[in-house]
Amino acid sequence: MKRVIAVFMSVLMLMQLGVTALAEFGESKNTQSEWNVFCCDSDGTLNEEEDNERKLFGRLTEFFRCICDKFRSFVDTITAFIKGIFMNNKTDIFIKDRADPYVTRGSDGWYYFTASYPMYGGADPEGYDRIILRRARTVDGLADAEEIVIWDEKDTPTAHRYIWAPEIHEIGGKWYVYFAASDSADNVWDIRCHVIMCEGDDPYTDTWVDKGRFQACEGDNFSFRWFSLDMTYFEAGGKSYVAWAQTDGNSNVYIATVDPAEPWKTTCPAVLLTKPEYDWEKVRIPVNEGPAAMVVDGKVYLAFSASATGPEYCIGLMYADEGADLTDTSNWTKLDRPLLTSDDLYKEYGPGHNSFVKDENGEWIFVYHSRDEVCFDGECGYSHEDSLYDPCRSARKRYVKWDENGLPVLNG
Repeated sequence: MKRVIAVFMSVLMLMQLGVTALAEFGESKNTQSEWNVFCCDSDGTLNEEEDNERKLFGRLTEFFRCICDKFRSFVDTITAFIKGIFMNNKTDIFIKDRADPYVTRGSDGWYYFTASYPMYGGADPEGYDRIILRRARTVDGLADAEEIVIWDEKDTPTAHRYIWAPEIHEIGGKWYVYFAASDSADNVWDIRCHVIMCEGDDPYTDTWVDKGRFQACEGDNFSFRWFSLDMTYFEAGGKSYVAWAQTDGNSNVYIATVDPAEPWKTTCPAVLLTKPEYDWEKVRIPVNEGPAAMVVDGKVYLAFSASATGPEYCIGLMYADEGADLTDTSNWTKLDRPLLTSDDLYKEYGPGHNSFVKDENGEWIFVYHSRDEVCFDGECGYSHEDSLYDPCRSARKRYVKWDENGLPVLNG
């Protein structure tokens, strides 16, 4: 079906190009200099009959221009219709104004949700300054659940704005939140990975303590020395891993092992896992970031986000055998195409920074953020500012599907 739709849309685009060419041809022939050659007698006086032809051609030009404009509108309408109806890819907002969403289910049976707390414009003094948390008995229940603040930049002298992409993990029987924050009170871009730990068993009501900046193992002089963020945690093959994004020319994704007893420091040097290689990973800015792991039937699927954070933002994928050494890049396979882009969706743009979780029935869900059409069209009230300062990235969720090769499908 998608191939038929693609062919149909290609035909529409070719027809549009043809109508556009006719209009441009008419306009080019309707200039005074062109018609002075064709419509004047040898003495330079205007020939009345050919002057009438010039006027007729001018009317035809206006006609083709009008047809061209109407056809553009027609193509846009048909495209939206196809994406919205035939592709059936309209996804409602799950939680508004919450980017970098992370959902997990604890051993206590509760689902927990956290995400970046937004800025409402560049002058907002309180955006990106806290860690929020919701909980509910079902995934859908998170949408209307109470949202509390479990951590604020004022609670510590070591982690300052910007606080981004928190993830809550239950590791070794204790709760932790990995998040990005600035090491400097006067420089919001001094971003590093940080950790807080819950002192009790209930992450929603008990006290959290600061474990400081994430630490690199002895001898690792690279990890967390520069701009680093988007840390995630997962277990596979009896080992514990963290993956995160860090700049080294470009933003790349790295992986290392950790000890669940001390999951605030790595136990091996960082290994480069993926860097921007393909065109879809390098739109406006070469970026790989936001890793998210899903372990299914002996395979580890690691999603990541690519390109700048506008409509070009998209989700890519790597995978490996669960029992393999995941710090050996030769054990990973990286797909050469994205799994989810703006073109796959209806009236939402820049899908990315997702997390995976099973619902109450054991079905895999991925939760991601995207912007809606109001923001895309510049009607949100924040389009005059850098996209970092608009709150328009909202959390949405979709079910993971699977293809005939056992790979996850996110655009189905």
